[in-house]
Amino acid sequence: MKRKLDKRKGRGKEPEKKITFAAYQAEKEAGVPFYLLDIREPEAYRAFHLEGAVNIPMGKIGDHLQTFPKNKKILVICEKGIRAEQITKILTLLGYQAVTLTGGMQNGLS
Repeated sequence: MKRKLDKRKGRGKEPEKKITFAAYQAEKEAGVPFYLLDIREPEAYRAFHLEGAVNIPMGKIGDHLQTFPKNKKILVICEKGIRAEQITKILTLLGYQAVTLTGGMQNGLS
C-alpha cells in the first residue's frame, strides 16, 4: 500500500538546505562548527572570500570528498547560490550536513 504524503502539513518535504549569512553567523557564535566550502573558480575566490573558506572549484569536488568533515556543517558557497544548491544536494545524499549560503557571495552577505 502506498502512503500519501500530506504536503499541507510539511510531511514529505525535505528539510531546508539553505542558510542566510546572518543565520550562519548566529550558529557559528553559538558554537556550531562549520566547514566553509567555496566552489567558485580561484580568480573569484582570490578577489573576495569568507575568512576560513576552502576553495575547491565545483568541477573538482569529486576529487576531494574524502577531505570533507562529517562532524561539521558544510556551508557551500558560490557566486549566486545556484551551483551551491546542486553541490549541497549531492553532499547531503552522501551523508554530509551541507547547507547553501542563500544568495551566494553576490547577494547573501547583506
